Amino acid sequence: MKPVKENKIILLALVLLPALFYGCEQKIRLDDRKAAEVYVSVLIINEKYGAESDSSKAYKKELFKKYDIDEKQFDDYLNSLKEDKEKWERFFDLSEEYLNRLKAEDNIN
Repeated sequence: MKPVKENKIILLALVLLPALFYGCEQKIRLDDRKAAEVYVSVLIINEKYGAESDSSKAYKKELFKKYDIDEKQFDDYLNSLKEDKEKWERFFDLSEEYLNRLKAEDNIN
């Protein structure tokens, strides 16, 4: 009888583990529109304060907090685009759209 019980435990683990990993992956996934907004915002911060200044680092930290991500997640997202030209193009289209919206709202020059 023990082998049957052990098989049930193994089967249960095989069912639950992928669900757990899938749930974790979805939780940290960064959608394209959100990533484009972060990207444009980072570029604006770098332009305004300098990429390596203390002010730049502080504003980026606030930005990532606002979007509920961290810099590594953002970098991982950008790296994931490298393999797919269509994804890059869609990402930059979304970035340009967001930048134009900021200009129209007179939030940037």
